[in-house]
Amino acid sequence: MQQYGTDWIVEELVAAACGDERDARTRYLFTQALYGLVRQAQSEQLLALRADAEKAIGALAAATQRRQTRVMLRRIARDASSGQRSLPFERDEKKGRGA
Repeated sequence: MQQYGTDWIVEELVAAACGDERDARTRYLFTQALYGLVRQAQSEQLLALRADAEKAIGALAAATQRRQTRVMLRRIARDASSGQRSLPFERDEKKGRGA
């Protein structure tokens, strides 16, 4: 049966710490405590990866939003410079006053 690196390391640590003790309870508790530490380290690593990914996505989203804002401002400036300064209802009011 193939052992993973973690399993082998835990067994080696238990053997080094407990030595030739035959107390199964002590060996079991020590083994489970080490596996608990491994699980804790894995969950902390996963949280760190998620935080880094959220930072990267947030930076990309902010860049995309800035780009979209610039495009929108350019459209507004183009529309304003093309003669769309007066609104249709303002033109109607001017015609109605003179008549």
